[in-house]
Amino acid sequence: MTASLNRAMRVAGLLALAALAGCEKTEENVTAGGIDQTGPVVACGEAATDPEVIDARQDADAALRRAIGKADPVAEAARAIAEGDFRLIALTTVYDLDKATFGARCVLENGLDPWTVRGVSLARSGAGVTKDVLFDFGRRYNREIVTAPGYPYADICRPASEEVEDEQKTPSGSGYLDLKRPTGTYDLAEAARRGDAWRIRQVLRNDEGALDRPDLFGMTPLAWAVSYRKPLAIDALLDAGAKASGVGCAVLPDARAPIQVARAMKWQSAVLRMRPRLDPGVFEELREEPAMIEDSELAYRRALIDLGRRYERELRRQKESIQRVTFQIDARGNPRSCVLDPGTKIAAFDAEICEKGVELLHWKPARNPFGVEVPGETTIAVRTVGY
Repeated sequence: MTASLNRAMRVAGLLALAALAGCEKTEENVTAGGIDQTGPVVACGEAATDPEVIDARQDADAALRRAIGKADPVAEAARAIAEGDFRLIALTTVYDLDKATFGARCVLENGLDPWTVRGVSLARSGAGVTKDVLFDFGRRYNREIVTAPGYPYADICRPASEEVEDEQKTPSGSGYLDLKRPTGTYDLAEAARRGDAWRIRQVLRNDEGALDRPDLFGMTPLAWAVSYRKPLAIDALLDAGAKASGVGCAVLPDARAPIQVARAMKWQSAVLRMRPRLDPGVFEELREEPAMIEDSELAYRRALIDLGRRYERELRRQKESIQRVTFQIDARGNPRSCVLDPGTKIAAFDAEICEKGVELLHWKPARNPFGVEVPGETTIAVRTVGY
């Protein structure tokens, strides 16, 4: 190793931002909806974790991939519609899902996830399938799905060519279109989106199991009622015993849970309606601490390396240490003060660590259980390397 490279590695190691918390999980490779994913396997009674559902989706999506470039996408879409499969085709890579589906877009607060799409990629498509062929197939397939007369999500997903400014928005400001007259099955989720309390009660008389049944997007009827700001539907569903925490496997309600949707909308009266339906202690645990924004973290890391170069001689005279750097964050995500603990023996160095943090770092602000941004406190670790 050359002397210059050795010095560069020493300097880069003088200061390092360290994560303060983490968790360890046992992971297995899972294929979901045509997308290879790595994650913990959890059995919680949901359709998304049912091995038979996973196998059926794998088989159907493998057949769809083989059809690209050979079969008519309109005919393939018609086949899926007849089977009640309204998932759209989205491009996937080795690492992620391209949330912009071919020729269609879905207005969802939390975007698409692997369970809402049929993932395809060039690498896994048939021989001779080019990028143009793949894109053309996906666009024609998706357009056929979202324009089908019986498509139940026309207010949520639509052809990408439609102009946003011509859309009629719901009062929630979510971007969902107002629903037109029902064309397909008028199920509980659609009744919730329409705010039709009478229909909600009628459906539940015949199908009690529909109450907390998630749909294609992982949303329960109560989550849709909240999304569309339908108080009468919310009350009807809660009176029937709907769960405010949704049906997720997580310890805390996930982003699509009704209570979380209401928090994201800062709709406090809806949160208050649902609060009594949460398990004891869950509401308080919904508070979110400040989350550091990645770009600002990278800028701070570079600044720390520069500090390491300038104070290298003084630092080499001290023992290695971990400095806990605590910031007070305002409700807009900006740091307002900084304290080092325990601090080094180099006052100017300590001051610059804080000054650079206040100057460069930004956070998504803390949110209280109602979803409102509030001041918060967060601590990071800075490691100094000495003798």
